[in-house]
Amino acid sequence: MQIDPSPAQVAATLAAITEALDLITAEIWQRADNGAAGLRLMSVRDGAVLQLRYNAQLHRFAISGSLWLCVPEQPSVNLADHLGQRPARLSYTITASADKPAPAIAREIARRLLPDYRAARTQALTRYEEQQRRRWRCEQIAAELAAIVCGETCPDRRERTEFYDGMPGIHVKGHVNSPESVQIEIRYIDADTARAVLRVIADRA
Repeated sequence: MQIDPSPAQVAATLAAITEALDLITAEIWQRADNGAAGLRLMSVRDGAVLQLRYNAQLHRFAISGSLWLCVPEQPSVNLADHLGQRPARLSYTITASADKPAPAIAREIARRLLPDYRAARTQALTRYEEQQRRRWRCEQIAAELAAIVCGETCPDRRERTEFYDGMPGIHVKGHVNSPESVQIEIRYIDADTARAVLRVIADRA
């Protein structure tokens, strides 16, 4: 007859798994109690996050690698959105029998979960950081162009890649699509100004 461990025993096992994981991976995993959700571990080395919880129905521990990234003063980022069109795995979870000793479970985590999870997280994080660098460059270009026409970027946008003019009598609105491409709309300019603008465009085409 299977006897489920008490909450105190589950907590003790989770703590023992963490200690064993520190030794096996030769790194430090910081612990945070998630209450009913179990235990949350974060690697000091690279920020990888593991969720450990006990499933009483299956009498197994489930260990998941989280692809969520907490960004200060911004909504959390799901790195799964940056894994490409068809990632090999969408979920990084393994299970282990609760009857196994903590060091054996830690070895399972190190062998079956961490290599694939960390590879995916690193790939996604690299793509996300590149996207953020391009976004920052787009916002910088938008601010530069806005300054030329005495205007500003649109303050009601989370990404300030749109801008408008601050000059009387004309209308200029633009959007920086990428660091290499800008969409501009110009209205209410005289014919001479239009000729000058179009000549510049033609000369650079």
